[in-house]
Order: sequence, then structure tokens, then C-alpha cells
Amino acid sequence: MNKLKYIFQTFVGAISTAERPVIMFLDDLQWCDSVSLDLILTLLTDLDLRYFMFIGAYRSDEVEPDDELLRCFEVVTTVQPIARIEMTNLSKDKLNLLLLHALKREDDGKVMKLTEVIYKKTSGNIFHSMQVLEELKRKKLLTFSRRTSQWEWDLDDKALEKLLSENVVEAVMGKISSTHPDLQRVLILAAYTRSAIDVDTLSQLTFINDRWISSDELLPMLGKAVAEGLLSNNVGSKIYTFAHDRIQEAGEYPVSACARRASIF
Repeated sequence: MNKLKYIFQTFVGAISTAERPVIMFLDDLQWCDSVSLDLILTLLTDLDLRYFMFIGAYRSDEVEPDDELLRCFEVVTTVQPIARIEMTNLSKDKLNLLLLHALKREDDGKVMKLTEVIYKKTSGNIFHSMQVLEELKRKKLLTFSRRTSQWEWDLDDKALEKLLSENVVEAVMGKISSTHPDLQRVLILAAYTRSAIDVDTLSQLTFINDRWISSDELLPMLGKAVAEGLLSNNVGSKIYTFAHDRIQEAGEYPVSACARRASIF
């Protein structure tokens, strides 16, 4: 382990220069294992790394006070200061402004009623709030009027609250189940593999209509998933990732008869 730390430390030091500084960003640190934390700690306590910046993101509500991640931060602060930025959910008023803009509505009070329903469901979480809007659109409860050039809904706030899913995973499951059955199967297979999805590897796992699906056939399906906001991809790359870990979590649930067969396969 000491050899690995030394090699890792030397490597990062060699590629971090004034002309080409290195920035390392890691998300979801609340799931980081102890060995990875140890390697990160090795870099952050090395004062000779002058052109290296580390940015880590984690969910504070999923980290206990005695978590190893926080102990790692405490060790780093004994060597050098850490800048902390807390990203909070939107307030009800800020969420209302977001909905006014997204729905192309004037502030007539109707949007605030919708805001209150969504805020009660999501506590102002942006991703969850956008999933709720998509769920309303998918259920045809939210429609765009060409006559008024704005989004319309006829249900009152109590009816809306009753019809909306109880949690974001359920809402995303509904979004996945509205896609083509073949794409559902692909997404579920991908959800059970890893967060980064290689097209060539996925093609070796995808068996639809009594035949294996080629990489060339998968690409349009995955492109559709990108357009729907389910996957992310850099143009020209054959590596896809889930746009959010909640989407991958929803993909692990059986959302239809086809999905159940896929999860068993």
C-alpha cells in the first residue's frame, strides 16, 4: 500500500505543472471506500503538490458525524485549509421563480400553488423538482397551449398532490417505463453493470427478440436515452453514464414485464 501511495503521489506530481495544472473532481464521496480515501489523503497532505486542486462533493445527510470521510477532512485541515461550499435546496420562492420561467407563466398565483405541491414533495431539490414536472407532462396533466404559448394544467393542488409519485425513484421508473420496451431492457441491463457503460460491453449482454444486439444497433437507443435525460455522453464517445444515480437506482427496479425479464436475464 505504501508503494502504491508513493507511485500515485509521484505520478500526480509529475503531471501537475504550472503550464498544465491538474484538477481532480470526485462526486458522491459519501460512498468512497477506505483505500480510495487513503490515496486522496496522501495527495491532499502533500505540500509539494503546488499545481493540483482537489474538489470533492458528498451528501451531508448521508454522512454520519463519525464517518471516515469527515475524519479524512480533519486530518487535511491540520496541514492546509479546506474551502467548504454548502449547496442547499431551493427555497420555495426560488423554486417558484424556476417554475415561472420553465412554464412561461406570469406570476398570477396559480404557479405558486403548483410550487407548494412540488416543494412539499421535493423540499426544493432541483433534480427531484424537474422529475416531478416531467411526470406531470408524461401523465398529460401538464400540457403546452399553442393558443396562449404557455404551459397549462387544470387540476387543483390537492388533486395534483394525490396523482404525483411519492418519491423520485418512482417518478423516474415511470419515465423509464414510458420508453420503448427494447430501451427499457437496455437501461435495466446497464443499471445492473456499472455507472459507466461501454457500448461494446453492453452489446454482449443485450439479447432481444432471440438475438444479440450489435453495438451499431445500441447507439441509436442510447442516443434516445440521452435525449430523454436518462443518460449522459460526450459526443463521439462510446462511454455512457447515467445522468443521475437516482436514474440508475430506478433502472434496477422492474418497471414492466419486459423489464422483469431483463433483470432476470
